[in-house]
Amino acid sequence: MLERMLKQYIETALWSSYDEREEDGGELLDKNFSINDFSKSELDKARRDLSLFLDKVPSNIKNTKDLAHDFWFHRNHLSSHLCKREEGQIYELAKSFGRIEIYVGDDKNLYFNR
Repeated sequence: MLERMLKQYIETALWSSYDEREEDGGELLDKNFSINDFSKSELDKARRDLSLFLDKVPSNIKNTKDLAHDFWFHRNHLSSHLCKREEGQIYELAKSFGRIEIYVGDDKNLYFNR
């Protein structure tokens, strides 16, 4: 379950984040990057956050199809009609993890910036 969620979390992060190396904000990261552009240590950070999040999610919604998607959107205060499920419970929990962004390093790999 955790690996499936990790994949969804990263995919959501990539299609909702921009390559800001360009002055105009650049393209969405999913145009040129994938989960393979994160190092193992960066993926471990995401995996750890997801695991901590899951530990706190009420059991009746742990198997929600888009839970990892909602986690990314809510923690980053992004609005989406896709994030209305269990808003009170999930929204506040996800927000407690703080905002996180992805950036492209000088080595062309992706990193989380907290």
